[in-house]
Amino acid sequence: MNLQLETVHYETEYGDYDCEINALIYWLRHEGIEYDSLLRNNWDFRFDSLNDTFKGTIPLKDQLKHLELHNQMNYSIRQPNELADESRLIVALDAFSLPYAQEHFRTRNQIHYTPVYYINRELIEITDPIFKKRFFINGDELTEYWGHFREPIIEIHCIGTSQVEKPAEVYILQQDLDNYYLGHVNQLQKRITAFLSTNESLRSLHEFKRYYSLFNGMLVAREVFLRKWGLMDAHEEVVHKWKKLMKTWMGICVNPERNTPVFQRNLVELADYEVEFLRKLRL
Repeated sequence: MNLQLETVHYETEYGDYDCEINALIYWLRHEGIEYDSLLRNNWDFRFDSLNDTFKGTIPLKDQLKHLELHNQMNYSIRQPNELADESRLIVALDAFSLPYAQEHFRTRNQIHYTPVYYINRELIEITDPIFKKRFFINGDELTEYWGHFREPIIEIHCIGTSQVEKPAEVYILQQDLDNYYLGHVNQLQKRITAFLSTNESLRSLHEFKRYYSLFNGMLVAREVFLRKWGLMDAHEEVVHKWKKLMKTWMGICVNPERNTPVFQRNLVELADYEVEFLRKLRL
């Protein structure tokens, strides 16, 4: 498919692998809706084994639930044959089918959420805020892009009332922190151990760089959360520990035998520190 790409000037709040919330914020900005409460709710520590991603932002369904609860927007779940003209959508595309995203992801069938403006069946506008690209397709082409993952299409209905939430409503504070963090640390440790057992040059591995991007996405998510709660100065150590983890990850390239166990210890130390930080936030 030969796409005619336009460049758009757009700054995202979150990292390259947090496409769900970046797509959602695109529409909130477009409609002029304040979304600080969403940013103050967005703290997670989640390894997604299905998509092999590590997330610092909460699942899309919980982002939508939060906005609906606070009367900021409603949404509907659609299939491709149910789309109405002039509808604002969030659609899970296959990133590997997007020419401009192939070099970045290099992973076939990488799920990638984007804002979609369904003008009519013959003219559909897709704006990718992460890659800063815009292009137009038709209904058959949208179905083709959507067809691999077949995730429900989200239609956004904006309202715009804003409410300020309390710390107790933060998503992560509703979890059993010790077990939640322990479970995801264990899953991530197993995945990384398997990954590092490869005999190929780590520096040349796309997956190694991809994990660095995932860790950077966690760092960005923490910075957004702390900044929105006015906690950055008092709790800069959270950010420091993510930077330390990323530095150790890069050190594995130089000396895997020495730095792999250091990375594993730093990950556990970071998780323990965040659990204690969150316990204090509950008070």
